[in-house]
Amino acid sequence: LSVPESKLSLFLSHGVGLSISFDMQPGVRLNIAGQPTEATVAANIERLLGRGIPLSGISVLAQHTAPRLCEIYDFFAERRVDLRLLPLFDGPAERPSEHFAIEHPEIVRALERAFRHWVETGCAVRLYPLQAHLESALRHLAGLRVTTWQRRQHGDSVFMVNLDSKVYRVLDAYDDRPGCILANDRLPGMGGLDLQK
Repeated sequence: LSVPESKLSLFLSHGVGLSISFDMQPGVRLNIAGQPTEATVAANIERLLGRGIPLSGISVLAQHTAPRLCEIYDFFAERRVDLRLLPLFDGPAERPSEHFAIEHPEIVRALERAFRHWVETGCAVRLYPLQAHLESALRHLAGLRVTTWQRRQHGDSVFMVNLDSKVYRVLDAYDDRPGCILANDRLPGMGGLDLQK
C-alpha cells in the first residue's frame, strides 16, 4: 500500500502517526497480483520516515516470525521506530495454519529471546508488550500505583482505518450503525473526526 502525497501532507498537518504491519518474511503478504510486498513496504517505511511522519511498527508473532524476532526488532530499532509484537491468535479460515500457528510455549520462548535482545542492545526503542510488562513489574516492586485510562477524559489512542477509508474506534470496528463511523473519505480532511467521542 502506498500512501498518496496529499494524504501524507494531511497527516503531517494534523500530527497523525501511522503504525505499519511488517513481518519481514518474504512471500507471506502478497499484493493483488500475487507478488511479495516486503520490498514495497520497506521502501514506504523509508519514504514515510523521510517525510517526518511518526511511525510505529507491528509484527505478528507466529511460526514464521518467531525465529526472527531479534532481526525484526533490529530493523525497527535502526530506524528509531517503536515496535509491537502481536501474538497470532486467530485469522481467516483460508489462511494455511500449518505455516503460521504457534503454541503458547513457543510464544513465551520467542518473547523471552526478544526481551533479552532488547535489553542487551540497550532498549533503543520501545518494544511492546514487553515494555509495558517491564514497567508494570517495576511499578509493583517500587510500590507505585497504576494510573487508569479514562477514554471519555483522555480520548482514544488507536483508530482503525478500513480499506474503504472509514475510520472506527477499535471497539466499533466494521459497525456501520450511526455514530460508529468516525470519518470516511467523503468528510473534509480530519475535521470530521471527533477524537474525544
